[in-house]
Formats: sequence, structure tokens, C-alpha cells
Amino acid sequence: MNVYLENSIRFFLVVVIQIFILNNIYLHGFVVPILYIYFVIKLPFKTLKMGVLLCSFLIGIFIDLLTGTPGINAAATTAVAFLRPFYIKMVLPKLNKESTMRPSVQDMGVVIFVAYASLLIFTHSLLLIMLEVFGFQNFGNTLLHAFLMTLVALLMVICCEFVFRQWSHQ
Repeated sequence: MNVYLENSIRFFLVVVIQIFILNNIYLHGFVVPILYIYFVIKLPFKTLKMGVLLCSFLIGIFIDLLTGTPGINAAATTAVAFLRPFYIKMVLPKLNKESTMRPSVQDMGVVIFVAYASLLIFTHSLLLIMLEVFGFQNFGNTLLHAFLMTLVALLMVICCEFVFRQWSHQ
């Protein structure tokens, strides 16, 4: 499948699932499952930095517009997009520009993919919560909240990886 078509479908699916299903789920009263970060995680490694920043901003602003939040999702996803190249170098130090490797369990292996996804998801969760509360009050609770959000989102991302892998092989 064409990379642009694949990413467009993924963009649409995660936004619809996030808005109509996940935003209505509150685990233990304060953890909302976040799936739209999966779109940023799955952007190909070869994507230009400006393209990653733009796509990340767009998905964040779509979520903000559809949920009535004042730009916190756009800010968090754009910040994650900015940090993404550093995280990629951290988990894949030997990745070069000619590599055909894609961000997936199949290409990276489970451990490296989980490390990569965890870094992006935790950063996103922490920034999202800090922007929401707009401060460092109760930083221990903020870290716990971000950790729980990361666990839930990571579980969903791993499930999506296996579902989409099966779907792409048919």
C-alpha cells in the first residue's frame, strides 16, 4: 500500500477512535486512553523533520478542535515530534538515512519498538498533563498519572501493531 494512503487512513482511524470511543472512557476516574499518538509513532523514519512536525501538529490540532481543548494536544504532539529524532537515535543508534526500516514491531523487534514507543508516549503524556494543570504542583501525582497513561496507551499501541500487521498481510 502507498505510504501516503496508509498514513492518511491511520490518521483518520485514530482520530475517529480517539474522539468517538476513547475520549468517553475514564479509567479510575482520571486516565483517558490516548491512541492518536500512534500516528506519530508510525510515521516512517525517512519522513522529513518538517513533515513529522506538520503531521504531528495537524493530528494534535484536530483532536483539540474536536474536543474543545485549547491547543494542549497540538503542543504535546508537536513537542514529541521535535524530540522524535533524538529518541530514534537513542534506541536505533545505527539507523542510517538509506535504511528501509519502518517503525514497527516487525522491523524493529518487540523490545526496541516498545522502548521507542514508550519514550514518545511518556513524553506526550507528561507534557499533556503538565499543560492541562499548567504547573508543577503535585509533581509526584503528575508522574504517576503520566506513567498510567503511558501503560494504557502502550498496550493499545502494541495491540494496534498486531492488528494492523495481520491486516496488512491479507
